[in-house]
Amino acid sequence: MTERDNQSYRSGAITERLMVYEAPRIDWKREEAVDTEVKVTARIMIVDDAAFMRKRIRNILVKEGYEVVAESSNGREAVENYQEFKPELVTMDITMPEMDGITALQEIRSIDPLALVVMVTAMGQQSMVIKAIKAGAKDFIVKPFEPERVILTIKNALKSKEGETASA
Repeated sequence: MTERDNQSYRSGAITERLMVYEAPRIDWKREEAVDTEVKVTARIMIVDDAAFMRKRIRNILVKEGYEVVAESSNGREAVENYQEFKPELVTMDITMPEMDGITALQEIRSIDPLALVVMVTAMGQQSMVIKAIKAGAKDFIVKPFEPERVILTIKNALKSKEGETASA
């Protein structure tokens, strides 16, 4: 700090200059109102044997306004929960105990040929992804994933279903 700066500081000139630059005002009441008015855009079931992965996907979806109607830790539970909750979309891990995701996908599609399923898979499982797409999966998400990728995939899958039902 130079002597001139010291004099300016002591005289209050710097304080006056700083007061000109006010932080933008945020209308917190409006922000809260916007956050609480999130509309549910689709009912989704999450299927993954890893609890932390189900929680991560749930958090991403709920934050975006989707309703998570059920969670399953294996393919067998997924088929049962699909029949009970009738979600609009399912995120399905491929590798799980008891019944893998591809078998569960096939069973769900035999119950509901219009079922919308997005597979969630680890890197390096390209052959499994191809098998899942051939079995009727709408799309896939590769782990590890970014929230934006999950939301984009879900939105695109739901839009494609809207297009299919509109043309039917």
